Amino acid sequence: MRVKTDYSNVKLPIEKWNATTFRAYLKRLNIEKFGVPQSGLIQSENMIIKTLVNDYGKETVKKLAEYAVKEYKPYGIYNSVNWYYINYFMIGNLLYKIRKDDEYKKEIELLNGEKVKEFNNNDETSRLKELF
Repeated sequence: MRVKTDYSNVKLPIEKWNATTFRAYLKRLNIEKFGVPQSGLIQSENMIIKTLVNDYGKETVKKLAEYAVKEYKPYGIYNSVNWYYINYFMIGNLLYKIRKDDEYKKEIELLNGEKVKEFNNNDETSRLKELF
């Protein structure tokens, strides 16, 4: 059985991701950007992630994590972002930005007559470098 939480060695397609994988991905993003992992109750975060995946799809939930870490500004004891904070305080703004970015990419594709170079899902390092 593969462990779905180690992104340095394991490259899983997004279709095989589950709540544990999404939590580990956000943890990695937090460590790379803020130097600390996120904190949160596992059971609550699993429920939030499951609801988000059912409502928006796995690719959008992955983008939510990326955009949240990019947008979040740590303050006081809240030095990282977690799924609870994303779901209750950031989701509206982030979904709007994701939708606008997707529309922009489609518009460029139509104007250029070719597809915009997408990030390679297997190359998470280059994807993270682009975020920061």
